[in-house]
Amino acid sequence: MFTEKPLEIKILEKYIEDWKEFSNGFLIIPKKDMFFNKLFIRSRRIFMDRAFEFSALIEVARNKKVNKRFKNLLCSLMGLSCELRWDGVLFKKPRFESLKILNTLQTFIPTLKIDRRLIDALNGSNSIVGMLRKVHPDNLYITLASLSSFQGFEFSYDTVEAIMERCLNVDNITWIIDMDKLISRTPNYKKTFEETIRLINMVSETIIEITNLYLNYIGSPRRGPKRKEVSKNG
Repeated sequence: MFTEKPLEIKILEKYIEDWKEFSNGFLIIPKKDMFFNKLFIRSRRIFMDRAFEFSALIEVARNKKVNKRFKNLLCSLMGLSCELRWDGVLFKKPRFESLKILNTLQTFIPTLKIDRRLIDALNGSNSIVGMLRKVHPDNLYITLASLSSFQGFEFSYDTVEAIMERCLNVDNITWIIDMDKLISRTPNYKKTFEETIRLINMVSETIIEITNLYLNYIGSPRRGPKRKEVSKNG
């Protein structure tokens, strides 16, 4: 039986290779020229608006040999995890900073080093900062997939041991961008959705570029989509 496509899928059609609908959202497989591999979009109604949760998966490498060298790499990459903050009162400015839980984890794991390389690349990109101003996400987090599920945990030596066991015993490097955004059904609804996807794609590209700097030390980097070189300043 024919089912009409949801409005959001129609809006994003030019970015989509395939999609599936589930109880409270969609799974989107993007076209091959995009920099993320999957995008989950969930939503819930808040009065007359809808609160959307976007979760993009960026698989940079897989089927890696899980040895001490690779575990050290994963620990280094964990230190790149970051979140978006807004500075100012009247004219708020977007700014990425290290993920708050990294400071807590450092008290348990002295070898964990907070690394600003991804933060500096994101904050230094005029195109990303400009798109952040347009989209104005309520929240945006960038973490390794194996770390993302531990957001909001109360940490102890036992929970940290569980985190490290899970995070450092995977054979892949997969990042997650988690973003929340309240989107009103206004004339700008379509534009906001398109700009959101463009923002996620731009951030994904930067994540791949920075991760590949680390991967060059242990093997071949992931090849991104073939396209002309993109200036960091737009």
